[in-house]
Amino acid sequence: HIKKLILDKAIKQFKEKTDIKISYTEQKIGRKVDRVLITVTSNAKGSGDFLASRISFIKHIRNNYKNKILIRADEQETKKEKLISVSDDGKLYNQNNPDEVFTAVQGNILWDWLYDLAKKNKLEILNKGD
Repeated sequence: HIKKLILDKAIKQFKEKTDIKISYTEQKIGRKVDRVLITVTSNAKGSGDFLASRISFIKHIRNNYKNKILIRADEQETKKEKLISVSDDGKLYNQNNPDEVFTAVQGNILWDWLYDLAKKNKLEILNKGD
């Protein structure tokens, strides 16, 4: 019953709600299932909901909000305002200082923060439809 109650149900939810596609094949010895081979691939369609996963959210922002202010934030130490945007090449940057380069770690933290705000319906640019 594991197949019906767990695997098939989880695979259906992943297909509907994320950009991940999961499939499996049973490997049998005689009639007994000995192993389950699970394959994970990209689900190009996804659910159509860009908030279904962090990856689909980032893709949506990169495709629809290039060089637009995603969020305004004050730097804690200097109190200077940062206008966080996404560049043509998909990287986050500060419009007030385009030469400022965010490290991969900083970029991941910013993407996590933006995604969290969007899920809570607090990312203003999404509410404006800009």
